[in-house]
Amino acid sequence: MRAWSRLQKRLADAPDLVLAGQKKLEYRNLVREAENAGLAGKVHFPGFIPDEDLPAVYSEAELFVFPSLYEGHLTPWGDKYGAVVFLMTGMHAIHVISGIIFILIVWNLGRKGHFSPSRKWGVESAAIYWHYVDLVWIFFYPAIYLIGTAVTH
Repeated sequence: MRAWSRLQKRLADAPDLVLAGQKKLEYRNLVREAENAGLAGKVHFPGFIPDEDLPAVYSEAELFVFPSLYEGHLTPWGDKYGAVVFLMTGMHAIHVISGIIFILIVWNLGRKGHFSPSRKWGVESAAIYWHYVDLVWIFFYPAIYLIGTAVTH
């Protein structure tokens, strides 16, 4: 609202602002903010617009911005970045859970005396797998941020 107010002051013939959507959450605050900024006649709140009326609204718009309800929140269906983050985190979680199961199996076998100084392959493989999962995640974090930067530019 503050940005629209500044735009109104800079442009002599700025178009009106229409904020459509269900009248809940921050609706009253937005109306109050528009009134306080002196934009009462320049900002319109029509409420929810049914799908069949959207083509008419779009055709009359000079400028159209479609912010998401989830804007600023990471969701797997929101954008490519969110999908990649959730996919990579889910894959890592699967590997961590399998590593924990692997360690518990080795621990249980160790309690039963299945390992000795000459017969330690199970313990070593569990340790190598666990550290492999850690090492892969060290590379995943930078990849997530680099992909997020590439998607947004």
